[in-house]
Formats: sequence, C-alpha cells, structure tokens
Amino acid sequence: MINNTINRRFELWKRLKEEIEHYQQENGIEYLDYKKRSAFDYESEKENFKRQFYYFPYNEIDPEERIQIFHTFYETDVWGTGTWRPGDEQFNLSLRQIESNAEIDRAKYILDKLWEKDNYIDENIHRALVGPKMHFQLP
Repeated sequence: MINNTINRRFELWKRLKEEIEHYQQENGIEYLDYKKRSAFDYESEKENFKRQFYYFPYNEIDPEERIQIFHTFYETDVWGTGTWRPGDEQFNLSLRQIESNAEIDRAKYILDKLWEKDNYIDENIHRALVGPKMHFQLP
C-alpha cells in the first residue's frame, strides 16, 4: 500500500516536471520585473508567503494562459527582515542576489517551489489546514 502511494507520488512529480518543461519550450515562462519594486516590507511578505506555502489551498485556482513568476515573493530569505527601500545597501544586495537567481532555469525553479510547498504541507498538515478552517469557519 505504501509503495503504491510512493510510486503514484513519484509518477505525479515526474509528469508535472515534463509538463512544465514542455510549457517552457512551447510558450516560455517569464519573470516579472523585480527591479520595479519600490519597497519591501518583511511582515506583509512573510504573511503572503505563509498563506501560499503553509496553508492548504481551499479556493479554486483559475488557469492562466501565460506563466509569470513574481520572483521577489519567494525570496523572503534573500530580502531579510525589516522594511527596505531602493538605495538601502541591503536592498541593493538583495536585488543582485535575486537577479542572479533569475538566471535559474524557470521550469526547474517552479518545480522546486511546488516541491517546497508540498513538503511544507506534508510536514505541517495541522498548520496547513488553518487557512481552510478560518475560511469555512470550522471549529
């Protein structure tokens, strides 16, 4: 039984990887321009990150014709803590780090982030259900 589950999971990730790579080749995946960011507020980004990565999704997700990555959203570890504005040394260092990260293969980057989300939910299932619990007002 456990082996079947592991095999299905492996096959799912393999198929997902192939589909994302195929989309990259056929249509392309683009990064949104992180240089246009005017400021970074750690607390709001951290809350957005937690909603995306720790809570199990409870709402319907509409498909998009284009895949774009808002790269800075996933880089709370790069930006550090506090509020940063253009011109701050930490902000400039972070932009350079993110710029180098933007060179990473886009299909691989998306797959890595999906894998990261899956692991967060798998390891913290009680925490992952907080979002749906609040949304549906469950006890």
